[in-house]
Amino acid sequence: MALLTLIMGISNGIVGVAIDELQMTIQSITLWMSGLFMIPGILWIIFLTFGSKVKERLTDDNRCSK
Repeated sequence: MALLTLIMGISNGIVGVAIDELQMTIQSITLWMSGLFMIPGILWIIFLTFGSKVKERLTDDNRCSK
């Protein structure tokens, strides 16, 4: 729970700096945040896709070598 509070505080601080110092609009901040949230999701999909293919190859190689 403490980690969540810390991360939320950092996030709110970064958004405040972006609005005040960088003169960003709410729409641009929302766009950037959505892009940052999509990166791990895309990487996870790639990992699942290639990870299952590698696992299949390894199990097939183990069956053939026996």
